[in-house]
Parts: sequence; C-alpha cells; structure tokens
Amino acid sequence: MFSEEKLKETADIMNTLTEEYADYYRIRERIDIDSANLKIWSKGYIEPFSCDYITDMFDNTVEPRKLMKAPRKKEYVTFHYMNDEAPVYSVYYGKNDDIYMEKLYFSIHKRRIEVLFNSPKHILLELTLTLFDEKGRPAEFSTIRIDKNGLKMIKAAVYTYDGDHIVKAESICDFNPEISVVMYDDEVFNPDFYFQPKYMNPPDVSDYAFNYTDNKVETFTRTDYVYKKVHENTWKLRRGIIKRYTECGIKWFGEQ
Repeated sequence: MFSEEKLKETADIMNTLTEEYADYYRIRERIDIDSANLKIWSKGYIEPFSCDYITDMFDNTVEPRKLMKAPRKKEYVTFHYMNDEAPVYSVYYGKNDDIYMEKLYFSIHKRRIEVLFNSPKHILLELTLTLFDEKGRPAEFSTIRIDKNGLKMIKAAVYTYDGDHIVKAESICDFNPEISVVMYDDEVFNPDFYFQPKYMNPPDVSDYAFNYTDNKVETFTRTDYVYKKVHENTWKLRRGIIKRYTECGIKWFGEQ
C-alpha cells in the first residue's frame, strides 16, 4: 500500500512536472517527428504501449487497447509515431476526422514523460510519468489529469516483479495533490459511522496480487483499504486481455 511519504513525493513530482511541461509551444520544439521510423494505429484513446495495466484489468468500462490497420474513417482512433519501440508523438481523432488531442513524449534516463494537450488550443490535459528499472521494465506509473477548472487528480501504480512477470501492484486513484493526504487508517475514522468526519485522500487505495496459471495471469486478488476497513476479493481477468497484451508486445503478465 502507498505510504503517506510516497503519496506526498508523488504529488510533489507530478505538480513540478505539470509546471515544467505546460507550455505546448516550448516543448513541441523539442520533439523530432522525423526521427520516427515506425507509424502505428490503435483503437480508442489508450495507447498500445501504455503502462497503465490496472485500469485495463479492473475497469470494464474502458475501451481495450488494440492495434489496427490504417482506418478509412478516422473516428476515435489514434496515430502513433514511434522510434523503434519508443513513442515520439501521437494524434487522437474525434468525430469527422478531426484531431481532438495530441501527445508529446520525452524519454530521459529510465523515465518517460507523456504530455497530452487538447487541440487546437493546446491546453494541458494530462501528464504521465513512467519509471523503468535497469531491465527496461515499467516499475512505476503516475498520471495527473487537469480539468477545465484546474482541479488536479492523480492515479498511480507501483509494480513488483518475479522474473519478468508482474506479481503485485500497489494502486491509487483520484488523489488530489493540492490538499492534505488522509490515510484510510486515520484515527478520526470509525467504521461504525455512516457519515465520516473526514474524506480519504486518495479515496481509492488498493493492492493487487496476480495469480498465474500455465505462465499467464488468470485471476487477481484486489485488497481495498477504506475507513479503517480492509476488503479482499478475487476477480477473473477480463476476457481476451492477455491476447491483446501479447499483440501489443506486453509480456509482463504472460503471453498467449
């Protein structure tokens, strides 16, 4: 489970990065699209190389990641410029072949920063930081979203490996980095109260244990922490997710 110190550190890092990368025109000059030697299409707005595996597995309302051939009609699809396996630039299409958003990527010293802007106003919508270990495996993933009123929310995950398989993950969601951290075991919480005198920040705190059969994940056990209570449930993996991961080159949960 994320500690209070880890939450504060994450908030500081993501707040600093949003200030550093908020100016579209300044950072766009740093992107060399001509360096791309591969171009790929994907369905929806989740990139095939995204390291946000928790949303994929637990939120069955999101569009599953999927590679695709160049579409005849560009609606709700994304076009990615790649330098080998490293993303450089992405454009996201909405209705009527219009570019709705664009994302710029910066890979620096075992970390990848992804900066998402709306189009054409180029207002910062989201920034993602992925940290990679010495083997090039995603170790930490954090995303900060900024709404039209300036409200910031963070979701993040830390991954634990056994060999080249992710076996555990610590996860948070809807963490407001501009107000105080309030942990689930704060002394003010009383599990018998229907209304609590405080609200958790982050409100969604979970640990995942991935259960393997025949060298691939089939189920995961999720432990949720809320108001001094701990809930544990085991869920089947979304149908076809390992196949989609394999097609997208993601091997951390086994292959199919």
